[in-house]
Amino acid sequence: MLNGAPEQPQTSLFPNVLLCISSNAETQNLLLAEKLYGKPLLFHQIRKLQTAGAERFYIVVDAVSGALIALGDELRSLGISIEFLRTPAELASKAQQTPCIMLYSADILADNALITSLATKNTNTILVVEELEGNQDFERIDLNSRWGGLALIEQHTLSAVSSMPEGWDVASTLLRQSLQDRATPLMVRQSDVFAGKLKHLKNVADIERSLSVNRGTNGWVEGLLFKPLRTLVTRLAWEKRWLRDAFCWAFPTLALLTAILAGFDFPLPALIIALLTVIASEARSFVRKAECRKTKFDFVAGIGWLLLSLALATGLHADGNTPFDAIFLSLTLSVLVLLSARGLRISYASPLILILVFLLGELSGTVTVSIKIAIAAQLMLLTIGNWAYRPAQD
Repeated sequence: MLNGAPEQPQTSLFPNVLLCISSNAETQNLLLAEKLYGKPLLFHQIRKLQTAGAERFYIVVDAVSGALIALGDELRSLGISIEFLRTPAELASKAQQTPCIMLYSADILADNALITSLATKNTNTILVVEELEGNQDFERIDLNSRWGGLALIEQHTLSAVSSMPEGWDVASTLLRQSLQDRATPLMVRQSDVFAGKLKHLKNVADIERSLSVNRGTNGWVEGLLFKPLRTLVTRLAWEKRWLRDAFCWAFPTLALLTAILAGFDFPLPALIIALLTVIASEARSFVRKAECRKTKFDFVAGIGWLLLSLALATGLHADGNTPFDAIFLSLTLSVLVLLSARGLRISYASPLILILVFLLGELSGTVTVSIKIAIAAQLMLLTIGNWAYRPAQD
């Protein structure tokens, strides 16, 4: 067995993950040879599972290739616990260290909600789909259902495969053993299958869509304007570490520069830098999503937006408003933008458009008026958006 580090007791409530790589040459080539952002697809599979809560991974393979060794070293350098298992005996030994383990077929893409739903179980549980048209890629279990590629396996079921001959398909054997042990089926809705929340990985585009890279930006206009830059930015960030750091830290740095310029009463340069700051915030968002960060709230970005709000208040004060009025207007607009961007299914906020409005206000000498117009427009969009979304909820 190839160990990356001494075995430690399991501390997470999330079960250890047993990733099974098919002996099929085409599947192995897809997972290890095909690249997304300069990394093998298996790398992104593991990082995505991390966002669901997984912390320790066992990879079952017939032979540990040089590509797998390199991948394991890279993942361990990121603090990920990973081991390669080649024999049933090695697999059975892991059964003594955890009450349950999550079996995950490496060529399956599953939504985090499905993964975490399965992880909360404490008995043999199998994710299944119905025997319907469109589900033929999944392994048949019986006349009415097929295996979704994920299962929660109890300790005694894992131990039962210790005498399995080498060369047998581990995933299928564990599945059959779990069925003999009266595993509970966890049915996936067919609507979720159609929506791509559970599917077989067939190409690079599949896993790119499954990642959060293409989901959500800081504004609806930004989503349209910067969409062509997403793939470029994320690819460059993965290929060059210094570029990744530059993309991540450009936003708070430029936000600080905006606040400083506004504080020293240079409104026009401050607004120009603010435009660059919004663009930098998108780049930071792309990189963080491509890295599958587990934290939902980005504290550094929060500080950046706080600095932009401070710059806005400073600019309003310089325009002749009292400190109270300047803070009130800035805070009101910031809260409305936050509610519009985070409170609904669709973002009705656009920092880029707002800054362009402020820039026009500065050039025309009507900064305060432009801020009030922006507040009224944002409030109207939020109200309309909330009204349009409520019926869909009901």
